[in-house]
Amino acid sequence: MVPAERAVLDGLAPDGGLYVPERFPSLPEGLLDPGAEALWADISFAVLEPFLPSFPRDGLRAAVDRASACFPGADAAPLAFAGDRPILELFHGPTLAFKDVALSLMGGLLDLSRRAAGDGKELLVLTATSGDTGKAALSGLAGLAGLRVLVFYPAEGVSGVQRLQMLTHAAAGASVVGVRGNFDDAQRGVKAL
Repeated sequence: MVPAERAVLDGLAPDGGLYVPERFPSLPEGLLDPGAEALWADISFAVLEPFLPSFPRDGLRAAVDRASACFPGADAAPLAFAGDRPILELFHGPTLAFKDVALSLMGGLLDLSRRAAGDGKELLVLTATSGDTGKAALSGLAGLAGLRVLVFYPAEGVSGVQRLQMLTHAAAGASVVGVRGNFDDAQRGVKAL
């Protein structure tokens, strides 16, 4: 068994796969009902808290609230309706990519994990992208104290807009590298590192 903070800091399990919880706690009744009108921040906190027992409750809530503040309007992921069918909108973040929803919170989770683990070392987050992940990672993680971000992307495999979004990001601790090859080549390199 690996403590939650170690799983967050490691990213991948030693076998190269993903960490999986030993148990899945129950969520509060009705939390995810479309008519409940719960905000993304409230749902995120309720879902994350049982999985992160070593994190201080107020620190986790503050991290979720900081992430939520990156989105315009009252909710990071509002529901729209087509008739009676709910549709979750995941394009309201700073880069207009659905990955903003997770990556806006990741920096706060990494910081809380370092504190829970008593780990004061600087972190280097490596990521490979086929486009959207790169700018979302830079937007959500770059510029945070004790954290550096290095994004690898296929030099000829992203759109011009995606390339410019990454290359013009000017935050401390952010680096972007175009690689020869495709996304799989970039990802293999990250996993090898």
